Amino acid sequence: PAGRDPRPLPQGQADEFVDVEQAEALLLQSYTAVLEAASSLGAQSLCCPAIGCGYRGYPLDVAARIGLGALVPAAAIPYIEVRFWERRALTAYLEECQLLALEGCEEAEVREALWQGDELEVWHAKRVAASTSILGIGCAVM
Repeated sequence: PAGRDPRPLPQGQADEFVDVEQAEALLLQSYTAVLEAASSLGAQSLCCPAIGCGYRGYPLDVAARIGLGALVPAAAIPYIEVRFWERRALTAYLEECQLLALEGCEEAEVREALWQGDELEVWHAKRVAASTSILGIGCAVM
């Protein structure tokens, strides 16, 4: 499995594995809960992590299928953004987008929309420098 965390599971969780159908239902339930909470708040946008794409080795293609299956029909929230820690997870989502005939964003478009065209590290450094020069301290609010 992709991204398998080599560390042992925490004490008491080693025997808490579920079958495939239950795992998929739990993942869908997670997305549904996030969408319901955002909708109940009247949110017009939502940014959430790619749930199920972490280090415990859940299949990325399945996580992408379930995630997009939950997020795409969420008409109550006009703008939904998914964030990724690994390029492999992004690739799985992009491949699922192609299967669903959804248009994906190019990396340059994302950079321009989120970080004024810079790489994230460069944008962050500029924000820290700006906050330091304005506030006279070394912190930034993001």
